[in-house]
Amino acid sequence: MVVCGSLRVAGYELRTGKENWTANVLTSVAVAPTPVIGDGRLYVMSRGVPPNAMGTFADFAGKSDKDGDGK
Repeated sequence: MVVCGSLRVAGYELRTGKENWTANVLTSVAVAPTPVIGDGRLYVMSRGVPPNAMGTFADFAGKSDKDGDGK
């Protein structure tokens, strides 16, 4: 059985529940619940996140450090 979860996809043995493999490949905790198999491949989807969507810490600090003390 293949299960999509927060940031990862895992394969389990149905009879025992043992995890056979895992892949940390999803970009978000918001996943499409149904993996699809086609042409010998396993397709899983998650919400796309633009690179550096939050910006750098320096950008954040520059906008948020009201008194300019660097903390």
